[in-house]
Amino acid sequence: MATRSRKTWKPNNKEGVYQRQVGWKLSRNGKRVQHKFRFACALKEAQRRQVSLRVDLRSRAMTVVGERCAQRLRTVNRLDLGADPP
Repeated sequence: MATRSRKTWKPNNKEGVYQRQVGWKLSRNGKRVQHKFRFACALKEAQRRQVSLRVDLRSRAMTVVGERCAQRLRTVNRLDLGADPP
């Protein structure tokens, strides 16, 4: 899947707020769409908030991945020991 990274920041014409689409969510009809975040009116503050948000999203994703890996490992261990599958 192609990715796009924007190098320039432009404020929204109506409100003068810097915005970005970061991360993914499920829409009402079940399709994946990107979140739209309105960060700030000042460029430096908007960039700082985006970095903070990306770090937070990554840490949450890693927590979920870690939990899933641990669950999978427990399942594999149970199967290796001859226990009944869940």
